[in-house]
Amino acid sequence: MSAASPQDARQSGRAFALEDVDLSPPRPGAAARRRALRELAPHPSLRAKQPDLRRVAGAWHERFERDPPAALAEAMSLMLVVADAPSHVEVGREEIQDREPADVVQQLVAALALEASEKGADFTQHWLVSRERGAQRVRESYPALWRELTQTAPHRMLLDGLLQMLRDWTLALSECQFRSLRHVATVAALNIVDGLGSACQALQELCDTADVQIRDAEAQGANDRRSTLVAELLGVALLSRRAKDVDPEIRRSCFEAMRRWAGVDAATFLEQQWTRYLHFGMGDRDPKVRSAVFAVLHDLLRDDPNVPAQIVAALIEHSKPKILARCHDVDPAVGAAAVRCVSSIAAREMLAESEYDPVIDLVWDSDAQRRVEAAAFISRFVLTEDILDYPTKNGPHSGGLMPTGAGGGAVARRRVTMLLQFLVEYSEGHFRLVDRFAAALWRRASCIEDWEAMAGLML
Repeated sequence: MSAASPQDARQSGRAFALEDVDLSPPRPGAAARRRALRELAPHPSLRAKQPDLRRVAGAWHERFERDPPAALAEAMSLMLVVADAPSHVEVGREEIQDREPADVVQQLVAALALEASEKGADFTQHWLVSRERGAQRVRESYPALWRELTQTAPHRMLLDGLLQMLRDWTLALSECQFRSLRHVATVAALNIVDGLGSACQALQELCDTADVQIRDAEAQGANDRRSTLVAELLGVALLSRRAKDVDPEIRRSCFEAMRRWAGVDAATFLEQQWTRYLHFGMGDRDPKVRSAVFAVLHDLLRDDPNVPAQIVAALIEHSKPKILARCHDVDPAVGAAAVRCVSSIAAREMLAESEYDPVIDLVWDSDAQRRVEAAAFISRFVLTEDILDYPTKNGPHSGGLMPTGAGGGAVARRRVTMLLQFLVEYSEGHFRLVDRFAAALWRRASCIEDWEAMAGLML
């Protein structure tokens, strides 16, 4: 959406204020109307310590069935509340019915611009910065509510208009020029896709277990149609806009959502229409966004018998040069995440011999995160035996209290011998940095803590 000039914003904002949202001082009945809207909207329930979101979503579905424009206006008003828009800026049933979402959003932007120019309101902050009581609980419950709205909706309601309306309005609001409102709309849309993914999975399970063939066929047809809607109507459309947003928090939210989606159906999200966003995301200027991208890649590259190997191979061929380059990223966390992806590529035997050394050299790096991942890579793919034998806790080779390896001193001596052979071959020019390699293995490889084996080898 192009930015409006101050004069246009003021004129358009005044028209919208007078005709639609009423930014003027409250007239008799206006406060009562806003109070009724607040009582109807779901956001008071979101302030509860343990909100029953399924009940809230069910009640909203009933209202949508009776009066779709009014229910949708209620949902849009919730977005305004969470985005910390002025309390007297509202979107009512009349503003939504028989109108294009882009037109309503444009007028809403003009009204907010007028508010900011006249009263100095700040809409540059992230969503839900309000200090009012219960605001934090609303922020925690807000994404889950949108998941429930789609996950628990009757599939006929979704296919007969609800999904299309949610798609159109959330996409329109995600184009808003005010960051907080754009952010809440993006979060809502991403979680709508989450809910649809869960609904598709539930329908697939129904198809696998149903005894009645007619019901089975109907559920399968609904599942196929939903999958198409998720891929074509909302998910791709949203990423094409917001994965390049100026706000890094919004970009990161997109890739974190993509990781959740891939966890439900990895094969779908290995297709080019999705992975193209990962390719340019690896070059994002914000390190947190790059880390989120590599988290998605790591999940997609892991061994999954349900995913065709040729699809993963195609992704590796296109992304491997960038992944290898990012192993040396200026941000250590991004570099470590890239090394984990390289390990997944090596596990699929798609890493060339010449591509090993740049990763191995990271074991001498000044950053501990990179060294730890490089040491894990060396243990798995360079040494003849994986020497990391401590139990995992929060991830691969995170360390534990007691090693899980067996075999006693003989195994420890063999592994220490392998390490010595590695150092002889690879530590040339790095003799003063051997302690970094030892630190990367400490509390992860029990062989370097077996003092009896160490003493025996030295003697």
